[in-house]
Amino acid sequence: MADTLTFLGLAREALEVAPAPMSSTELWKFAEQRGLTKRHATSGKTPWHSLGAHMYVDTKENPTSGLMRVGRRPVRFWLRTRPLPPGWSASGPSEESKQPAPATGEAEPVDGRWLEKDLHPLLAAFARTRLDGVRVKTIRHTASTKRSFGEWVHPDIVGARFPMSALDERATVEFASAIRAPLLRLFSFELKRSVDFGNLREAFFQAVSNSSWAHESYLVAAKWQTDDDEFTDELARLSQGFGIGAIHLDLEEPVESRILFPAKPRDELDWVTLDKLVAMNPDMAQFLETVRIDLNANKIHEAEYDAPPEDPAAHARSLMSGPPRKSKGSRA
Repeated sequence: MADTLTFLGLAREALEVAPAPMSSTELWKFAEQRGLTKRHATSGKTPWHSLGAHMYVDTKENPTSGLMRVGRRPVRFWLRTRPLPPGWSASGPSEESKQPAPATGEAEPVDGRWLEKDLHPLLAAFARTRLDGVRVKTIRHTASTKRSFGEWVHPDIVGARFPMSALDERATVEFASAIRAPLLRLFSFELKRSVDFGNLREAFFQAVSNSSWAHESYLVAAKWQTDDDEFTDELARLSQGFGIGAIHLDLEEPVESRILFPAKPRDELDWVTLDKLVAMNPDMAQFLETVRIDLNANKIHEAEYDAPPEDPAAHARSLMSGPPRKSKGSRA
């Protein structure tokens, strides 16, 4: 029986016989044609994205990697031990050797079965487990008056990390409360179905514009073009420059959801913007009232926050396998 292949093992075996450097999507299709994918156990719907992520990380962080990156947009991969084919250089193919991009290219369309709002329960689960007990609440944009502000001021989801989540001992929590220690942290989340070169700057600055009131802010998406190093470098530059973090909610393997770039915490809240958001949106006002009550009671009233699914993996599978859904607007 043939040995089971890892993503990197599959890439190396396929590239041993590949006619030219390939993107992760092209390489997966090539490996599939040669029967190599039968030796790789994966339950993901888009394994070429996982393949690309593994190759990208290996070539970026492993100084002894046997893989190399060739060109950009899309990034293609090749073996260091094999000479590049005629017409190719480290910067990519020459004009004469370029081939039309395959129909299943790097920018895979977002699955039409789910909407942005379907990500909210998964973010609720992620925030509780990976952001140290943050409770989140959806802010309905339809409830806002919008008389004084543009659409980009409205956060999709807000969150709070309480002292009773950050600390284990009740006596410590009560002491922190008595001296008014700043243990409460407020969060702002901007959700997108996918983020790639086509919408990176718009999505990022939307997150910037509606997050100044919070201690920490994140741009969240289920699909990121992270197998392109130019995209990742630009995302890193924006994140470091403006302090906005990035979160990948992985629908293929929810337990692999992760923070791509951490947010830069702020010590002070933008009280003017927060005050106007409260005046504009009753959901925001109710969220702050709930947080106040919970702080005073030293108890989190779970029913007032978005509930995470009991089984995040099952929730993700239901999104990927359900019937197509139609969005009624860009903010669905």
